[in-house]
Amino acid sequence: MFYCVTICTLFCLNTSVLNKAKVISLIVYLLWQGVYPYSYMTLPEKFAETQLPPIEVFHSTLEDEPCTQENYDRAREIWAHYNIKTMRDYHDHYLLSDVLLLADVFENFINSIYEQHRLDPRPFYNPPLTRLGVGLKIHKRKTRSHYRS
Repeated sequence: MFYCVTICTLFCLNTSVLNKAKVISLIVYLLWQGVYPYSYMTLPEKFAETQLPPIEVFHSTLEDEPCTQENYDRAREIWAHYNIKTMRDYHDHYLLSDVLLLADVFENFINSIYEQHRLDPRPFYNPPLTRLGVGLKIHKRKTRSHYRS
């Protein structure tokens, strides 16, 4: 959540006096992944549309589930809150929030592995290699203590 809080704080500092309620509302909007009409956005011309498409086009073909009214209402709130003018703006906001959430998860993973094992997982490009690094570090520690006694 570090990235989201930092960005929200910067937004508030750039607009006016730091307002706690404003920061909290920005964090809530950034932490919600949102919904996106993937199947609907088939042509570049659709990025120029000036209103949120109807709820029916937010149907998830991947999961074969319709968009809930609650999620659609939240998308409308985001459209209004950020003063979004076109689907391109909505698209950019959706991508930004998605990337911030992913960066937050990765940052928490790095901090968690480092706190527990004093090992930086960034050089390992997948979780099994991170696990191997942790195992080798633990084995090295056990081997050293075995030979000292």
